[in-house]
Amino acid sequence: LKSTGSAFEGFIRDEYTTLVEVSDRILSTSVDLEYRFAPVSIPVPTDEKLLQFSIPQSINGSVWTWDAVGVAERARISTLELFATDESASVQATLFKMGERIIAENAGVEEVTYKLPNKHYIPVDMKYLGVDNLTPAKAEVFVPVAAPSGLISATITRKQT
Repeated sequence: LKSTGSAFEGFIRDEYTTLVEVSDRILSTSVDLEYRFAPVSIPVPTDEKLLQFSIPQSINGSVWTWDAVGVAERARISTLELFATDESASVQATLFKMGERIIAENAGVEEVTYKLPNKHYIPVDMKYLGVDNLTPAKAEVFVPVAAPSGLISATITRKQT
């Protein structure tokens, strides 16, 4: 949950649009992240027992070592940092930045997929107390919406050279 620094405005509206445009809103989701390593060609061992593999030290000219634990740690840090600090124009924009950073920081990662389901919160009507809690800039008390609100999903891939 991110309580500020997320907007959703200037989007195309039609008769099915239900969201109100806001310049600062609660951004709440759960994060599902998958990434795929680039395929690596490993030559057949030439020793008698066929046990000594030669692992390549570069992919597409970039130094690379198999570092699954390091990739997982960097992916987690990238996701948390960008989610928390990005002045988000939308969930989609932040999702793209997170995937782009994971690819940039990990030479062996070829593809990143995020799934971020929307979890909307709406302001509570407090007019009965004489409090304006419905004007977006004044809203401070929110309630989660139980109804499904959509799934934001994207796959970001490394440019092929």
